[in-house]
Amino acid sequence: MLAAGGRAERRRARRAERRPVREGGRMCGRYASARRDADIAGALAVQEIVDEETAPSWNVAPQQDICVVLERTPRGAPEDAEPVRQLRRVRWGC
Repeated sequence: MLAAGGRAERRRARRAERRPVREGGRMCGRYASARRDADIAGALAVQEIVDEETAPSWNVAPQQDICVVLERTPRGAPEDAEPVRQLRRVRWGC
């Protein structure tokens, strides 16, 4: 007869074996991106939308361009210029 926790332990071990291994700090996973740029800009007090809007996606994966909000001094502005909150596209992952 098996101990009460024996079956549960084996199930956890089998699930752990099926999980992908993260090597070298790579990101894994996916998420949905369904908001329009204007909605994001309004919610996060964005002052400048830099790149063109991309179509919504219910399956955003690493290596795709994603929308991010960042603050930076505009290019060509004096060093003492105030940073501007921007919405722009970047490549997600490595």
